[in-house]
Amino acid sequence: MKKKIITIIIIAAVAVSAAAYITTRPTKVAYTLPVRQTYVQSVLASGEIAADESVTVISEAAGKVTDVIFSEGGQIQAFQEMAKIESQSLQNTINEKTAALSAAQSNYNAVITTNYDIAAQEVKKLTQELEIQKREYQKNLSLFESGGISQAQLQTFKDTISKLETDLKASEIRMKSYAPGGSEARKQGSAIEQARTNLNSSRSDISKYSIKSPFAGVIVQKFISQGEIIQNGAPIAEIAKSGKKYAEIKVDEKNAVYVKKGQKAYVYPSSNPEKKVESKVSWISPVVDKTSGTILVKIEIPEASKSEFLLSMTVTAELVTKEFPQALVVDATYIMSDDTSSYIFVKNADRAEQIPVIVEGEGAYVMISQKAAAPSSGDTSSPASDTVISQESILLYPEKLKAGDKVATVETGGN
Repeated sequence: MKKKIITIIIIAAVAVSAAAYITTRPTKVAYTLPVRQTYVQSVLASGEIAADESVTVISEAAGKVTDVIFSEGGQIQAFQEMAKIESQSLQNTINEKTAALSAAQSNYNAVITTNYDIAAQEVKKLTQELEIQKREYQKNLSLFESGGISQAQLQTFKDTISKLETDLKASEIRMKSYAPGGSEARKQGSAIEQARTNLNSSRSDISKYSIKSPFAGVIVQKFISQGEIIQNGAPIAEIAKSGKKYAEIKVDEKNAVYVKKGQKAYVYPSSNPEKKVESKVSWISPVVDKTSGTILVKIEIPEASKSEFLLSMTVTAELVTKEFPQALVVDATYIMSDDTSSYIFVKNADRAEQIPVIVEGEGAYVMISQKAAAPSSGDTSSPASDTVISQESILLYPEKLKAGDKVATVETGGN
């Protein structure tokens, strides 16, 4: 019996000791330290990289693509040939119109030059004959006055002179019509000009079958392939000018009031935030896109970083709204919040102490400042501690932690 009592006493003592150990042993808690640094509040938005100017080159002819002389992402020079479209039928037409022009020029030479020479010779001949007949008339006029010839004979000379004068006028008119500026010359010249116009029109058309770049730049997108049949107006390629690059981002219209031209901004590839570069807002659209409820904002990419930001690359931008130098920045997971306040746990000696804080910002890291102590006669629902938070304060991971808990800190890979 005495042995049983001793055994019970021993078991009870062990149980009490175990309970005491369990209730007094420290809770192992992960921890972090605040960092004293400049904290930036910003508006986040996403978009893509665009060139200073880009155009979509279109075809002005229809047909089969016989050659494609560019590649997506490649450089291209101003007026460099990009593609060819089959143009044999048009070339045949040009050959026909070239022949028609040659024929019109030959006809001009044959008709105008030859006929002018004939008319000029006829004028010369008639002029000479007219002079001869006028002299004969003067001789016979003396004979008539002396009674040597009759009136009828003298009239014959007059009639001959009159006919020669009529024929001479007609020949002179014909000669003038064949001379430069004359009616026949203008008619034949018009035929030449019409043939030349037709030929030049076809030559202008054939230039459309050789598609060229309007300026030097980079091929952003390719729309055709060799052997493809395309229509007039079909897109060939999008070309961006070699020059400045911009991040074109879409900002929610509710944040429009925070965006200003010249505002500091950071841009980085969405897949690689470590490649963040600093710049400024260059342009803000005055119009809200009703479909997306956003405004377009452009941020120029610095010259030294252009090569790292490829055209059409998806990027994220941080538009800086406020900067707080020497702020206390902490991992947001170490902050607890309820409907009315936010607070942290710090290690004070070997106990967890709860301290109300003011939190600024959003995201993985936030800025904190210590909440002022409540007046003694006022609301004391969130009393402030006498402990001052600093970058040496040991912040405890707050999950399942209560004020006053005994704690032992443990290091983790993320601290």
